[in-house]
Amino acid sequence: MTSLPPTGDLLLVLPFTPALLADPSPLLPLIYSAAKSVSGSATVLFSTPPPASSDHPDGQLYATLRSAPKAHWSALSHFLAQVYSALAAGQQAADNFLTEVEVRFDGELGEWQHKLPAVPQRVIVLDSYADLASRILETAGVTAPHHTVPSPALPQPGSLQPATSAPGYPVTALGGTFDHLHAAHKILLHIGLFVTEKRLFNGIISPELLASKSNAHLVQSLDQRIANVAAFLNRTGPGDTLVEVEEIKDALGPTRWDPTIKALVVSRETLNGGADINKVRKADNLEELTVLSIDVISSDIDGVADDTTFRTVNLASATDAQLKTEKFGSSGIRSWMSGHGINGPGGLASSPNVPRAGATIDPATGKPHQAGLTRAELEAKRAAEAAGSGGGLQSSPNVPRPGATLDPATGKPHQAGLTRAELEAKRAAEGANK
Repeated sequence: MTSLPPTGDLLLVLPFTPALLADPSPLLPLIYSAAKSVSGSATVLFSTPPPASSDHPDGQLYATLRSAPKAHWSALSHFLAQVYSALAAGQQAADNFLTEVEVRFDGELGEWQHKLPAVPQRVIVLDSYADLASRILETAGVTAPHHTVPSPALPQPGSLQPATSAPGYPVTALGGTFDHLHAAHKILLHIGLFVTEKRLFNGIISPELLASKSNAHLVQSLDQRIANVAAFLNRTGPGDTLVEVEEIKDALGPTRWDPTIKALVVSRETLNGGADINKVRKADNLEELTVLSIDVISSDIDGVADDTTFRTVNLASATDAQLKTEKFGSSGIRSWMSGHGINGPGGLASSPNVPRAGATIDPATGKPHQAGLTRAELEAKRAAEAAGSGGGLQSSPNVPRPGATLDPATGKPHQAGLTRAELEAKRAAEGANK
């Protein structure tokens, strides 16, 4: 298997064609080696090379997929599962689950100078595609030295099956602990954003519900988890889609009562949770959600890995009991941390890129605010105002009433959709008129 020299932060640039979307296995050994070689981060950037790029209006396969998300989300989900499995296997081989691994696509929305999780110290390209994504690298200000590696035998580009108009869902929801944001989380979040047209709600489970988790003392703070999710989605490129990342105090969150939510993204292990949500909605005369299920991944290599053969354990037919022991997830990362003596402030909590507990997030960047009020300070200020004669934040026209959501592009309350308070008032009025 091709080995790469050790480095801190690495960017691996690879081709992305319809044939590789269907079967990325020729690229997986190199992806595995990339994750194994880093002590900081390994980012894989997929770009459609010519002549295949001429088949797509924007020159990029990913942009074509994004134009019909309902038709293509499943294929993209399977592709990401295989790529992120290889990255997770590389982390396991390096015995370091706290490195950052990420997948980016040429054709995503957003400014490339803000889309990489770290400034790469080394760029790896295939010798057959030495100039691939050079425009992006220049735009992103990447000046690291380029190193070429032998290109594996790749299939002909192939073609994408024509898709009828299949826009995404107007409002989508997903939820979870999102502790120590990892490869499996990033598949879920990426697909959630991919299928959403207007608003994506990301529910982050409250700390009060996590006391029974294994190695619960290593679970990151709520604010760290919110910051990590918001930053990843910001890098992925939300465009005009509103991204909400908020604490939820029960497993259902707003999917219990919000009629504007149309779809729910889950992993296979939480598929039953989607069914439970729809039972509750049906009982309340709300439209049931379309449930999209993504693959559960493993970081364990299945068989022998070399330059031509690489695969991780396939959990597609695993039982629930097998999933609990074999899936790649936060519990395994905390167990690894405990076994390596990483406690309290160690690991990600010591990184300057993770905010201190209580920090608030700038929705324009997905990063912690450098100035202003922390969450604790804001709550204290609101309590003082409530006890006084008003004024302050409550009197500002740009601060919504309790329960309203904010549009990060304007800082003003959204005009579309119902808040929880509005929905309850509407139901009360309808009940009084019966």
